[in-house]
Amino acid sequence: GLRAKAVSRAGAAGYWQLMPGTARALGLRVGGRNDERFNVHKATDAACRYLRKLYDQLGSWSLVAAAYNAGPGLMKNQLKRSAHRDYYRMQLPRETRYYLYRVLLYKEVMSRPDDYSSFLSPAPQTAYLPLWQTQLRQAA
Repeated sequence: GLRAKAVSRAGAAGYWQLMPGTARALGLRVGGRNDERFNVHKATDAACRYLRKLYDQLGSWSLVAAAYNAGPGLMKNQLKRSAHRDYYRMQLPRETRYYLYRVLLYKEVMSRPDDYSSFLSPAPQTAYLPLWQTQLRQAA
């Protein structure tokens, strides 16, 4: 739902849904009152570095999306067991199989919101939200 304070059942948090260990490995402080996964600037920088690192390891943006969702360990094990490197032919957990399609859908809707406005319900307008957050809510 693009909520800044979102926390998953597994413990991933913030816009980028970073797990605590991953966030710490990326240099973010996690714990107590200071959880930098909720700092959009620091978390975005960390997520971008993480995505680039995964791409350098895996060489495919489809595999990067799967690794971001399921973890790089699962993807590395999949690649060891499989004779191919094709995301679309891999046996992945259900959530991970659909993750790439969700990312592509968000990208498409956020890139061309006017083309999809008839499919999207209007978001409640609030005076304190910056325009870009209002647009994100409308796209979600």
